[in-house]
Amino acid sequence: MRSRQFLTHTVCFVFAFGTLMAYISASSFLYQEVMGWSALQYGLLFGGNALVLTAMSTLSTRRIRVVEPSHVLDHGLALLVLGALSFAVVAAVGVDPRWLLAPLVVAVGSLGLVLGNSTGIALAAVPPSTGRASAILGGAQFGLAAVVSWVLGLTAHDDALPLALVMVATSLVAGGARALGASRSRRA
Repeated sequence: MRSRQFLTHTVCFVFAFGTLMAYISASSFLYQEVMGWSALQYGLLFGGNALVLTAMSTLSTRRIRVVEPSHVLDHGLALLVLGALSFAVVAAVGVDPRWLLAPLVVAVGSLGLVLGNSTGIALAAVPPSTGRASAILGGAQFGLAAVVSWVLGLTAHDDALPLALVMVATSLVAGGARALGASRSRRA
């Protein structure tokens, strides 16, 4: 807990995962009630988004062979924030709700660049304590996931805006934690 790099990247990971859990928690409601897709279409779209996340994770694995994981993480966080903000704009403007799908794919797909790299950087910061560090990551991850799911259960009504606001908030905290940690590392 004394390692700034561990704490910074733990916050980054936990809040990025919070974005994913917000999406997962509200996806059925979003796809079927807001966007108007059938149950079968929901399953296909959800699965398609999972494939994009998997493809981005594969890309991340290949990219870290040639560039630092921190660079891949930064690109992923930029895409995450861009996707969440775009999702919020589309939700707020009130256009055809099916337009929500494109920024959602960007936001969820970007997590393939974020989750593994933020975890790896956090654990690399505390080599003698990786077991305890991993337990802290996991506990914090699912603790925030429970809060995010609960908040969305209370606020989701007939539009995508509550989900969009939660995704924006969690993605900004994740990106802000990384930016703060990176700027402190450069100064040190």
